[in-house]
Parts: sequence; C-alpha cells; structure tokens
Amino acid sequence: MLAWLPASLVTATGLVPDSGRYLPTAVVLAPLGLICALWWIRGRARAVAVERRLLVVLVAYVAWCGLAAITSVARGTSMAYLGGIVVTLALIYVAAPVLIADDRARRWVLAVVTVMGLACAAVGLALAMGPWTVFGQALGQYEIIEITVLGNPTGLIVLRVIGPFLASNGQGINCALGLIAVIALRAGARGRAHTVATISAVALLVALLD
Repeated sequence: MLAWLPASLVTATGLVPDSGRYLPTAVVLAPLGLICALWWIRGRARAVAVERRLLVVLVAYVAWCGLAAITSVARGTSMAYLGGIVVTLALIYVAAPVLIADDRARRWVLAVVTVMGLACAAVGLALAMGPWTVFGQALGQYEIIEITVLGNPTGLIVLRVIGPFLASNGQGINCALGLIAVIALRAGARGRAHTVATISAVALLVALLD
C-alpha cells in the first residue's frame, strides 16, 4: 500500500513514457490484490461493507464513466481510464480497509502522503533554477502567466514552475494532500513530532500559496 502511493505519483511526471504509464502502478497493485485475497481465504480479514448510499453513488459514477468511454471518439484511451477508475475505487473501498485496518498502518499512510507532498514542494523549488534531464527525459513544467486586472491585460508577465508533473494541477493536488495528511498526524503528535509536523505543515502551505 505504501509503495503504491509513490509509484502512482511517478507515473504522472515526464519520467515515464506513455507506453509504460501504467506499469509502475500495476506492478504494485498486483501483489496487493493477491495479499487481500489470501487474507480473505485464510480468514485473517473480512471485507468491509460499503455504506448503501455511497455504493449507489459509486455504481452510478462507474456506469456514467462506462457510457462515456463507449461513446468516446478515443475509445481506447477512454477504456484505459475506465479501467483505472475501477481499479482505484476497488483499492480504496475494498483493499484499503483491509490493509490499513489498524491505527499504526493508517499513520504510515499519512506519513508517506506527507513526505510525498514535501518532496513535490522541494522538487518544485529546485526546478525553479531550470529543468532537469533524468533518464533522458526532461523533468520540469513551466507556465507563462500574464497578470490581469478585472479581465484586462497588464503586460506583466510571471514565470511559474508547476513542478515535475505533466498537468499543472498535479503539484497543487499533491501538496494539498500532504498538508491534509500532516494536519491529521499533528493532531495526535506530541513533543518533537508535533514540532516537525507543524514545520512540515507551514512548508506545504507556503508551497501551495507559491
């Protein structure tokens, strides 16, 4: 479970070519599925029932996505997204409650999400000095933004680093998730751990506002 989080994060960057975009996640998800199946067979874990109203919403969502995929002009790409949606929902609502049933496991997940957010913030700061070339792939996405006032252009141009992701929202989403996770960790932390969580929260907040 902990390995799936950074694996899925890396696939959203320019380091992974399109042809291998799903491989890192698939390599991690396959063992997770086998572990859950073995635990259920041996009676070590029980499937957690999804609340009925939530189940109805999830089924309706998947059905709508399926209809959109079937009628899509790029059916192959849409079906790949549909498969990813189904697998992700199964992981969240079926496998995750089994794999992180105890408080210690949940704290580890929160810690990994926090570290991922901090890593994204640090990489974004480093990329401000210029793009990197890693494994022959360019890492670093940039935006050229013109400041407007009431919809009117001002001629003021701002260069903005959006991190290592292919989409501009990736950096903000991961920093926001890291901030939520560290706030949850901070609530139960004491002493030095509380101080570290506070500093991490401030750093992630600054990265979000940047």
